[in-house]
Amino acid sequence: MRKFGSLAVGMVLFIALILMASFPAGAANDSLPPRPTLTPTPDVENRAAIRLLAGVQYENAWAVVEWQGGDGA
Repeated sequence: MRKFGSLAVGMVLFIALILMASFPAGAANDSLPPRPTLTPTPDVENRAAIRLLAGVQYENAWAVVEWQGGDGA
């Protein structure tokens, strides 16, 4: 029984290794467009606006906004 258990664990690890080699890290993001590089501009009036446009297919989706302060953090 013990030999069968170690053989089963070995087979599971072998299959996991094959699957990991078949799907390299980051493969899911290959179809995404490149991320734009934004250049911060001085905000003399100290105001901001965020506009999010999305289609109906994103009706129940979430959006995340990241804010960068004047100190760059």
